[in-house]
Formats: sequence, C-alpha cells, structure tokens
Amino acid sequence: MLVDNNMADLTEELTAIAGVEGADVSVSDAGVTGVKVRLETDADADGVGRAVQEVMIRHGVRARLGTTPPPPPAPLVALPDFPLPDPVVAPVVEATIAGVAVTETAKGLEVSVTASDGRIASQRCRGGEEPLAEAVAIATAELFGHRSAVLIEYRREHIAETEVVTVVMDAGTGGRVAGAAVMGAGFAFAVARAVAAALGA
Repeated sequence: MLVDNNMADLTEELTAIAGVEGADVSVSDAGVTGVKVRLETDADADGVGRAVQEVMIRHGVRARLGTTPPPPPAPLVALPDFPLPDPVVAPVVEATIAGVAVTETAKGLEVSVTASDGRIASQRCRGGEEPLAEAVAIATAELFGHRSAVLIEYRREHIAETEVVTVVMDAGTGGRVAGAAVMGAGFAFAVARAVAAALGA
C-alpha cells in the first residue's frame, strides 16, 4: 500500500474533522509513522475516531499504524523429568468414645458425646435414665455416621460381680445389632461405648 507522504494534507484533513482541536503527524523516510489527535472538550470521541479512521484509510496509512505484528511465542522449554514422590497415606485411626458430658439446662438434659478424633455430637432429652440412654445412643450413632439408628432396648446387669450395659439397636437398615460395655466410669459413658460396639465403631 502506498503511503501519502504529504504531511500537510493529512494534518489539514484531520484538523478539519468536527471535534478535533489539533493533529500532529510524524513522518520518516518510510512515510507516516505516527498520528496524534487532540479532541475538543465536548467532542464525540467515537464519532471523531471513525472520521479519523476514514481519513487514514484515504491516505493509505491505516495498515501502517497500530498493526505491529505480535511477538513470536516464547519457545517451549522441556522440563527435566523429576520422579514424583510416593503418595503419603495417612494411617487409618479408628475413632473411639473419648467422653460423654451430660449438662442440665432449663430445657432438660443436653448430652454431648465426644470421639477420640475430636468430633462431637449432641442430643437433648428430658430427665430420667431411659431418655438419657436414648439420647446417648442417638448422639453416638450420629457421631459414627448412623443417623437413622435407634435404641430398641438397653439393660444394666451384674455379671460376675461386674456391672455391664447391653444395648440392642436398629441400625437403620432394618437389621438389629447389639453391643455391651462394662460400666466403669458411669452409665452414660457405658451406653455410648456399648452403642459404638454394636455399630462396629
């Protein structure tokens, strides 16, 4: 494309555009190398831009300005092969019952069962041994992922001079499971351990 080297003509046409306050055209031996247009304060920038493009096209300058080819892409660098470390598998630790807390509140009892891994499940109940056993069973079952398991029956028995708590649970799948624990620390803790044993926790 031929480049119009007549800087005066190009400048004159650019400054004649409505909204253009002034225009500076730079040239070299190769032709027009740059165009700078100053707009009036209330000029329509989009309209002026379109008019400037038309003038540039007429002077054969459009292809020379603002069309610098993009730089070539950076070369790909091959990374050395590093052996990947063997995956670290955390040992599976079976959680057990760490503790049972029974708190008296204005609304009744609140049972909190804590697993050895720090997880806690809570359940509210009214006073009395049977509601307490049911609340401990529900919280323990929830702690070990058996949200639909319920206590069917529990018994406190003395066997060989040892007090034992035995529970029968509906595991939530229609089947019944049973577990037992020695009552050493207290009734609620023994019920939680018996439920955990019944559910295979």
